[in-house]
Amino acid sequence: MRKMLFYSLVLALFSGSQKVLSAQNSPAPPIVKAPAPPRDPAALRTAEGDLSKVDTEKQLIWIKSEDGKELQFSYSKQTEVQGAGDSVEGLAGLSGTHLKIQYEIVGGINNAVKIEVSELKIAAIRRRTTTG
Repeated sequence: MRKMLFYSLVLALFSGSQKVLSAQNSPAPPIVKAPAPPRDPAALRTAEGDLSKVDTEKQLIWIKSEDGKELQFSYSKQTEVQGAGDSVEGLAGLSGTHLKIQYEIVGGINNAVKIEVSELKIAAIRRRTTTG
């Protein structure tokens, strides 16, 4: 009788520890990423200057500010563009076009959030290329 009680107790402990071990080895529930918080417009910086270069492969643009400094910005599909066909690629042939860029600095990189193209400058460039 004691042996039977002993074996029953061992069996009960063994099956209980199996449940604890299986709970420890079960995969963690998937982590659901929260959507990115909306950008705070007050946290954005603004730069203005004339477009000097576009690298569509690396998704970079450069502008030359009024004080002569060349500034580099990265862009993405999420970058809002107003004017020039509403895409950064539309700027490729418009060197010298005046831009106003709203950007944020992430990891030391200027990430363009919004690019506004001066329509007057585009019209002047188009007139020069069609008449000259």
